[in-house]
Amino acid sequence: MSELDPALFAENERITPSSDERLFFAAGALDCLRGGHLDSVQVAYQTWGELNADKSNAILICHALSGDSNAVAWWDRLIGPGLAINTDKFFVIGTNSLGGCRGTTGPNPLGSKFPVITVEDMVEVQCRLLLSLGIRKLHGVAGGSMGGMQALEVTRQFPVAKAWITASTAKHTAMQIGFNEVARQAI
Repeated sequence: MSELDPALFAENERITPSSDERLFFAAGALDCLRGGHLDSVQVAYQTWGELNADKSNAILICHALSGDSNAVAWWDRLIGPGLAINTDKFFVIGTNSLGGCRGTTGPNPLGSKFPVITVEDMVEVQCRLLLSLGIRKLHGVAGGSMGGMQALEVTRQFPVAKAWITASTAKHTAMQIGFNEVARQAI
């Protein structure tokens, strides 16, 4: 993660509400790891629960390729009051990944001019969001599939106490890349 001045993310500049409970964070410009530049990045996110006074109870949920910021909808058996990720105890943050089509900056309307992005780029803007919320260390991060890759990267870029990663890997084999391409083509 690049060095960021938390003062850049003033309370009144970071949140823009939507009609469907998503919030939007203006993450600024991004120089992508593989080249290319985005002048302005917006991150769609949702939260559940309350952030405690010392901001030590935050859990970031990273979604799979076909997910979005509504982590409670797609992990309804894991996230909620009294569940494994207990929203009575934890402040849960679900973000829509960079390059996504549900509120976070993506290829529309840039099309083929949208730069190649990496998991590192996705996590960079998520970490900017965390800093804007005043979070300096996560209680936890969780994700599956592509979200698991993001969760692994979060542990590299941001202080994290616990990580839960499923159906994921740090690197892909040629066979996994082939299966993922088949899945992308099917979608």
